[in-house]
Amino acid sequence: MEKCKTVGIYNKEIFIAELDDKGNFVRFSGVLRPVTKEMLEELRDVDTYKEYCRDLWQCAVQSGNTELGLEDFAQEQLDEADIEYDDEAFPGKDDSDVKYLTDEERAIADDFLFLNNDVEVGTWECSGMYPPDMDGGFKKFDYTFDKKLAKQYYATLK
Repeated sequence: MEKCKTVGIYNKEIFIAELDDKGNFVRFSGVLRPVTKEMLEELRDVDTYKEYCRDLWQCAVQSGNTELGLEDFAQEQLDEADIEYDDEAFPGKDDSDVKYLTDEERAIADDFLFLNNDVEVGTWECSGMYPPDMDGGFKKFDYTFDKKLAKQYYATLK
């Protein structure tokens, strides 16, 4: 069974580590990026979402996968995303690693981004699997959830 834990926030993203059987850092298995409250509202409203999905709709029409107009297509995407039952859902959201973020960590992360970056988080979504040092400027996490795992990661840096 995969064991994962949040390690820290860097550059407004939350890094999640995969752990070995002894609870030690192996690698980063997921990265969560914030979706602002404003963006979340736009992605959940048919009038604004239809502009986000225009290219997808055009491809679907060209390939013969839909005969719907843009607005109906956008509404169908919203309905399939279950936005009526999930306040943080939107079409195309990848929440595969959000499950590793506890409610307490989520509250801390939301507050941290608001206080330090003036970002009002609407939700979090998975943005991939990569280490924080990809940009070359990484020295340490902006906020650390797990100091032991952060130290283990720092030891892997050159």
